[in-house]
Amino acid sequence: MALPESQLQRWRIQLEPGLSPKQIHSHIATQLQQRLPTPLAETVWDFRLCLETASAPVATRPGPAWLLAALQAQALQTWDVLAAPRAWVLTAQQCCRAAGLTLVRLEPDWQAAQRWQAWLSQRPAMDETSHAKAQACTPLSAEQQAVLRGLALGVVDT
Repeated sequence: MALPESQLQRWRIQLEPGLSPKQIHSHIATQLQQRLPTPLAETVWDFRLCLETASAPVATRPGPAWLLAALQAQALQTWDVLAAPRAWVLTAQQCCRAAGLTLVRLEPDWQAAQRWQAWLSQRPAMDETSHAKAQACTPLSAEQQAVLRGLALGVVDT
């Protein structure tokens, strides 16, 4: 289910590399407690390693191998963190159940749209006439369609 922006809080948190998953969870929870306007227990949150910084080289300048190794060892990892009020999530879950759907994940709307685009690219190519008809029969923009289709993929257990 796509989270509306009004219910979503986002942060980028930097941690030193080499932490265990339990340590990462603990460090992020500690930082969230300081940033959230409500107690952590009243929040649903998740995190992932920021892919842009995970694959970027630490040092681009040539230098001695020992210096480059030292710089890489000191590099920080950036984590994307999303949080939403637990009460809102529970209400969304109840709405899904009432509609006969199973809530399998919560995600921001841009992620739902991204997932829809990935799913669409894996489908067999649609001929141009079918694609034009599908686009013409809805008053929604391409972005709105992507969010809604991503939303549907997010709540339907396939």
